[in-house]
Amino acid sequence: MTNSSLYKVLSVPGGAESNVELELIFALRELGYTSAETQYQTGAGPVDIAVPDQGIFVEVKNRGEVGPDLPGRQKDETGTHETQKDQLTRYVRAWQKRERNRAQRELFISTEISSAKPACGVLTDGRLWWVWRFPDEGVPYLETVVSLSPGQEILLETLLRVLGDPGARAVPKSAVLASQLKPRREHLGKLYRDMERWDEVRTKFRVWKDLLRASGMPPQDEHAAEQFVDHTFLVVLARVVAGLLADAWDGPPDPARRESFPVWVREGFPAWVWESDTGSDWVADLYAANALYDWRRAPGDLLRDLYVEMVDKSHREVFGEYYTPDWLAVELTVRVLDNQWMDTAAEKVLTPGASEEALAGTGVLDPVCGSGTFLFHAARCILAHLEKDSYLTDRQRADAVVRLVHGLDIHPVAVEMARATLLSALPTAPTAGRDALQIFQGDALRVSRQSDAGLFREGGQYSLVPTGNTQDFEIPLPLAFLKRPDRIKAVQDFVASADQSDALPRHLTYGLSPDDRAELEAAHQSLTDICLEMGDSIWAWYILNTVAPYLLAERKVDRILANPPWVRMSKIQDTQRKSEMRDLAENLHLWVGGQRATSFDIAQIFAVRCSELYLPLSDTRNWGGRTAWLVNAASLRTDSWKRFRERVALRNARCLDFSSVKVKPFHGAHCAAWLTGADNAVLDRQRLVMRSEERIRRQDAWETIAAKVRWEAMPDPPPEEPSAWLNDQSKPLARNGATVFPQVLVRIATEHDINGDRCRIVTYRSSRAKGKWKELHPRTGEVPQEWIRDIVFATDLLPFAMRPRVSRVLLPMDATGVWDPACDQHPFWQELEKLYVRHRGTGKTTPATLKARLDRQAQLRRQFPLPDRPTWVVYNASGAKLRAARCKGMLTEHGCYRVATRSPEEAAFLVALLNAGCLQEAYWHSRQTDRHFDTHFWRKVPLPRLNPKRQDHQGAVQLALQCEQAAQAWLETADISKGQETLSKGIRAHLTDTGLSAQLDAAVKDLLPHHAGL
Repeated sequence: MTNSSLYKVLSVPGGAESNVELELIFALRELGYTSAETQYQTGAGPVDIAVPDQGIFVEVKNRGEVGPDLPGRQKDETGTHETQKDQLTRYVRAWQKRERNRAQRELFISTEISSAKPACGVLTDGRLWWVWRFPDEGVPYLETVVSLSPGQEILLETLLRVLGDPGARAVPKSAVLASQLKPRREHLGKLYRDMERWDEVRTKFRVWKDLLRASGMPPQDEHAAEQFVDHTFLVVLARVVAGLLADAWDGPPDPARRESFPVWVREGFPAWVWESDTGSDWVADLYAANALYDWRRAPGDLLRDLYVEMVDKSHREVFGEYYTPDWLAVELTVRVLDNQWMDTAAEKVLTPGASEEALAGTGVLDPVCGSGTFLFHAARCILAHLEKDSYLTDRQRADAVVRLVHGLDIHPVAVEMARATLLSALPTAPTAGRDALQIFQGDALRVSRQSDAGLFREGGQYSLVPTGNTQDFEIPLPLAFLKRPDRIKAVQDFVASADQSDALPRHLTYGLSPDDRAELEAAHQSLTDICLEMGDSIWAWYILNTVAPYLLAERKVDRILANPPWVRMSKIQDTQRKSEMRDLAENLHLWVGGQRATSFDIAQIFAVRCSELYLPLSDTRNWGGRTAWLVNAASLRTDSWKRFRERVALRNARCLDFSSVKVKPFHGAHCAAWLTGADNAVLDRQRLVMRSEERIRRQDAWETIAAKVRWEAMPDPPPEEPSAWLNDQSKPLARNGATVFPQVLVRIATEHDINGDRCRIVTYRSSRAKGKWKELHPRTGEVPQEWIRDIVFATDLLPFAMRPRVSRVLLPMDATGVWDPACDQHPFWQELEKLYVRHRGTGKTTPATLKARLDRQAQLRRQFPLPDRPTWVVYNASGAKLRAARCKGMLTEHGCYRVATRSPEEAAFLVALLNAGCLQEAYWHSRQTDRHFDTHFWRKVPLPRLNPKRQDHQGAVQLALQCEQAAQAWLETADISKGQETLSKGIRAHLTDTGLSAQLDAAVKDLLPHHAGL
């Protein structure tokens, strides 16, 4: 099947009925409907297209003239036109009657026997499609209403296949879905721009901002509207999908009737969409497009991948969103949900009449569930165990799973995706549908907030704090009411009656004490006043989600699987949330101040706080149950995680290090898992290593990966000893390079010589530029040749070599580091200075001039005079491996460090030590963050200085010189347009092939036997 024929159906010029019919019959035949024919006689007139052996009948109309209620072909005795739906029904019913009569004559079957499947009737103009199913007996039911346009050929193909086989729905794929859904996201953006000043919309916007502010990552004002639309889109999409998986839709919704959209799809902040008829049409269209997919066959956590496709990376990063690969989630899930636990949990949940009290203390929780990856695999693990009992029905298994699996997340999009993800893991919808899911939006840390935050407070008082109302008050709610077994329905009735200004339903007060009844009645009256002012659609969703962490903390679970947010304290934008995290870290005895304070990772707060809140305490010091916390590999060694490692419950934990895996499970960061409750006598440290050079793909199944890897015990970290490269104050001799900013003003992209002493340059705009600098175009101008200098960026630095052409920078300084006075009168430099002043920040410490910014803290001046011999050693400040090279006559940028040596020979000696493969593990262990070497290893790895009299030192020098020559020879034939990582890998491979790497490692091992070759 080619997309060209489908495209023609959607792109018929003018949309004439006859032309659409011609293209459609051709497409149907290409799809395998070989019996398709035009002008088929049904017994009540000719239908435009029919596939008789499949029971499919299609009536085609001119584009823009199709609709069930529009006039059809015939008139009745009063002269009134039948509708197009009546016309289609007439054709289908006549055919069904004829088929029954034929069957009776030929097969002598009873007239009581109906055909195997309902006939299918279709109205279309090629782009707008109505699809009905016609049972032999009973009323026809509408199955699909969908609007398609050119570019959506895959959806059209799925639609046409489903006509003959309702089970032929396509398996959704994230890339295809994203391309189909992006135009709908753009349509929603336009709708918001038309409605953003409406009071109802402003209320929903405020609630959304409060939810994000509570997470510590409020949206930036310039991007808030865009993110609000993104989040609305993704939440509505996730709810549509969850409803399809839960069998919660009663067919396609009717945009003209708001009540045809279930309450759960239009509650919360996305409710603004239904404030206009256009919004209702938009949701109906979104439903129709997704109803064409078989979401239960979706591959794993599909909405996670769709989220990555649809949402800008910068908007995802601020939430510390490192999404867990499925293979890694499977490995941790199997370790935590052991067979003994599943036997016990299955017995409890399947015991007839098992109450919530009976399940207290049993269950698996992801308190930061994100899009639901761990919930999905926990569900699949439990299901596999339950399948051992072949007499259980799919419905019984689904009901058991949703009572055992719990999820929390503070992100408003994440929980909606998690609900859909968990439903997709089930063999069928649970009995109670969506309401059976134990996944809620809320702060798993249960941090008390100030009165304007809109969240529940601790201290025995559960209070709703409405946001955005003109009065400042709280609405107390009785805990007994919130703990009802039918809590979801009870809260929905409570809010719905307040919204209608009805009296409090009496059944909601049954079983409450007199005091609780009075409090509930007062709360109902207060909420009635709020609804009159601000409307409904928020409060039931709000109450159910925000109270969930409190109730779950009382109930307890005995298993936790989580990938908490990897967010450094310095990245938390909301000052209140940052203060809360700091206070909580101190209360949990995790906080480390000083220089490491800004790199403190809040993931450790989640691990300790959630374990204390939701796990039963086996004694006063240890947590009960089992957990797996997937965090940054820096947790294994850095000072900012030191107190986490010292926690009593973690001292005997099992640590799994995934740093040696190819490729990293998370882009740009290594990870490790801490498993508690493993009954180890001592801390058990293991790492996953590759059996071969084969790479691991994120989408690989664990069964595939298991053959490529093996677990081994982690060696003890090397002893920490200072190097000989410290000064008299025990500070490293290495110096950081200068920050070249803004690059668009001074870093050179291209240069052309004019007359030997002048050249024309075009500046470089970095892809990492932010804010105003991102919008500024590169500048072009003529400058003196002497103002242009070589500078080593980290991207220029390779093992034993520099890029043949390093970066260049415009820097009007002389050989001593003094600014050239002539630059102040130079037209091009004046232009650059004006641009800097116009776009610079407004902070008190922001340098006032471009020259001051470039030489901030004398980072440039201190590099002069530049050496005329290769006595400087330059190494990278961060990265996966240390790499170093000698240099002369070049400045260094902030991504590099330089070390001044006493001679070119000593520089070669040091380069040998820094590049040696056998020392990379020692350098890695010295780091204080997950990526940065900085100057830490100088204090922890005893690197010697060159002793010219020692033969082994001179041997290392000669090996370094040979490695330099080999690297240069390799670069002469390499494609130097490639990135640093590719070139560095190529040089290392060449050194391995020539045997130089092995010789160097052997020499360095003799020098540092306790630190090499860990």
